[in-house]
Amino acid sequence: MGVKHQSQKSLGQAICKSLASQSVIQTLCHADILLLQRKTISEVASLLGLADLRIGPSPIKFGANQGEQAMKHVEWPGAGYELEIAGITDPGLVRPSNEDSLVVLKDLVPPSRYLAVAGVFDGVGGLAHGALASSAAAQCLAQIAGDPLSPGSPTVPEAQLEEILRQLHETVRKRGLDGPTLMGMATTATVALLVRACPVTLWIGHVGDSPAFCLRDGQLQKLIREDSLVCDLVRRGLVSPEDAPRHPDRHIITQALGSPQGIDPHVGAHVVEPGDCFLLCTDGLTAIVSEKTMRTILDSEPPHRACTELIRAANGAGGIDNVTVIIMKFIPMHSRY
Repeated sequence: MGVKHQSQKSLGQAICKSLASQSVIQTLCHADILLLQRKTISEVASLLGLADLRIGPSPIKFGANQGEQAMKHVEWPGAGYELEIAGITDPGLVRPSNEDSLVVLKDLVPPSRYLAVAGVFDGVGGLAHGALASSAAAQCLAQIAGDPLSPGSPTVPEAQLEEILRQLHETVRKRGLDGPTLMGMATTATVALLVRACPVTLWIGHVGDSPAFCLRDGQLQKLIREDSLVCDLVRRGLVSPEDAPRHPDRHIITQALGSPQGIDPHVGAHVVEPGDCFLLCTDGLTAIVSEKTMRTILDSEPPHRACTELIRAANGAGGIDNVTVIIMKFIPMHSRY
C-alpha cells in the first residue's frame, strides 16, 4: 500500500502536517524528494497503518530499529554507470532524541541544476534546539536544490555550493532570532551536489565537522578537513591523529551554520569514476567506528545494506551519539551485486 505518484505533493503535505503535529517525523515532499528526521519509525507505521510509505517510485521501509532510510537508482545514458543513493539516520543508544537530519534528492530534472543532491546535518549539542537547526537547514537545502537558477546567481558549481551553504546559514541564523529560547541554535552541514557536467563531477562542501569519504579501488580517503579544535591541533602537530578521537576537546567545532560570527564554507570538486563510493556522515559514526570497518562495509555491501550495517556498527560500539549516513555509489552499467 502506498501514496500514488499523481497526488504525491498534496498527500505528502497532508502527511507532513499530520505527523509534524505529533512530533513524530518531518517529511518534505518536493517532486521526488524525501527529507527524513528522527527515529520513531514504528510509531509512523502505526499511525499510517502502512508497511511502507511510497511517494513516487522511492520506497521508505518501516521496520524495527531501522531508523529512516531512502534509496534510489539514477542512470545517465552513455555515462557508463548508474548511481545508487541510500541514507539513514538513527538516534543511537544513549541520546534521548535525534538532532541529525538528512536530505536525499534524486531523479532531479530541469529546471533543477543538479542530477542529485545529498546532505547531512548535525545539530550542535549543548546549544538551543539542535534538532530544529538541523531540520531547518535540511528543508532549506531541499527547496533550493530543486529550484531553477535565478538571475544573477553564480553559474560555476563551486560558487553555487558556497552560496547554498551561506543561504542555509542565514536560514538557521534567522530562525534563531524567532524567540529568546531559539537564540544560539546551530548545526553542521556537509552537502554533495552531482552536477550536469562532463566529466560527471560531485561537488562536496561543508561547514563544521561532519565528514565525507570516497572509497576507490579499495582505498578509503577522507575528502574534507573538519572544522574542529582538535583537527586544527592535529594539523599544527600539537595532537597526534591517534590521540585525536580521545581528546577531551574533540567535540568543540570552530564554525557551524547559524553561528553569529558567520561562516567560511569549504568546497571541493571530485571527478567521478565508475565504482566510486562516497560516504557523507555525522561524527557519531567516525567517533566510534574505525575507518577499516567502514571500508570493509562499504566495499562489501550495496548502499542500502551498507547504511544499515554502519548504523549497526556504531550502535554495537556503544551508540553514544546520533548517527546519520548517506552513501552514493557509482555502479558500472550491467554490473550488479
